[in-house]
Amino acid sequence: MMKIEKVIFASTTMLILIWSYSFSLAQGESESDLSEITQNVEKGHELHDSFSERFAHKGYILLSKKYNLPSASRDELKNVIGAYFEIKSALTRDDATAADHWARQMEKNIELVDKSRIEGDGLEALKQHTELLIENLQHFRHMEGLLKKRAYFSHISEIVYCSVISFALEFEQLYSLYCPTAFSGKGAFWLSTTLDARNPYLGSDGKDCPGISSEFLGTKKRTYISPFGRRKR
Repeated sequence: MMKIEKVIFASTTMLILIWSYSFSLAQGESESDLSEITQNVEKGHELHDSFSERFAHKGYILLSKKYNLPSASRDELKNVIGAYFEIKSALTRDDATAADHWARQMEKNIELVDKSRIEGDGLEALKQHTELLIENLQHFRHMEGLLKKRAYFSHISEIVYCSVISFALEFEQLYSLYCPTAFSGKGAFWLSTTLDARNPYLGSDGKDCPGISSEFLGTKKRTYISPFGRRKR
């Protein structure tokens, strides 16, 4: 088993639960309504004393190490991210049906990534990223209500962000956008090919997100600032 440096997101799932819990109660949902999220997130993981331990033992998020994949594999991964953009667009329209459709398509695109041409640590890293994506996409589709779907979309966005960096996926224009008021002030980010993109966390109700920040990830600039507040070089 290769040794992989574990970098960030040790408590990402706990944040998702907190976001969904606090905002859902504000919207009139009961604690029992939210228990499904906890059960789904915990399913399939070993029992540990904390969410941090549960996520750390997998070593799935890699920002400090880059993996050079064959160009065909990178193109297949970009098709995966293309479906992610469609999920994002559906959420900006409050269209749960379309969001679920594209979540299924994103899963299909993941399955179409040919792993036979990838070897070594890159293969192991790819498996970890894609398995985690599929797990969260399935949870996303099984959630009832846009709020809970958006909580999982935030997690999916984090994994996609790390995949872009870890596998050096190149887009001419790619941004990470951060909205500090999402989830009742907990904050959340997403990826977009434009800066004027609609906010998937606020939907179609016309609300604005004051203090929104962005980070350029396009091919013209490879140095970046993490949306989680840490400068990476």
